[in-house]
Amino acid sequence: MQIKVKFIDGNIELVRPRELQELIDARRITQFRRSGGWVTLGKETVRSTLRGDYSGLERRSNFND
Repeated sequence: MQIKVKFIDGNIELVRPRELQELIDARRITQFRRSGGWVTLGKETVRSTLRGDYSGLERRSNFND
């Protein structure tokens, strides 16, 4: 599956999902196409594959301790 992206210079191309994340990280694109329409980077929430360490309270712990 390939994803349609819009580069900063206005060109539109198809890229693989792995390339999409690299382009987002490098800030080389302004938009990409989802099934629901175009997503504008910086204006709409985009899930990241980067996972940070969570430092909050553990909410999934067993309450029967």
